[in-house]
Amino acid sequence: MTIERVEQKDKSTLLYYKKEGYVKGLDVFQFEVIGKDSKVYVNYGKMGIDAKDLGDDHYVVELPKLNENQKYTIKTTNFGQLFDVREDLKFKIKVN
Repeated sequence: MTIERVEQKDKSTLLYYKKEGYVKGLDVFQFEVIGKDSKVYVNYGKMGIDAKDLGDDHYVVELPKLNENQKYTIKTTNFGQLFDVREDLKFKIKVN
């Protein structure tokens, strides 16, 4: 996941990001926005928030208003450690 831009609105924060690596193919994607006080301010995936697909693996999600003067950390699962991509199991299907 690459954060591309953060945009502050009157009552919300827009987070523009790109899915990369193993997470690209997953419909369910979760991340947390954590403040430097270790408080979880957003738990995307469990809060019923939907991201808008902008195409080419780019997304925007509207989050609750975040304090623009505070630093946050985005935490997500490292799917590279969860999946084992095996070359010997790849195959092709011919479509006529």
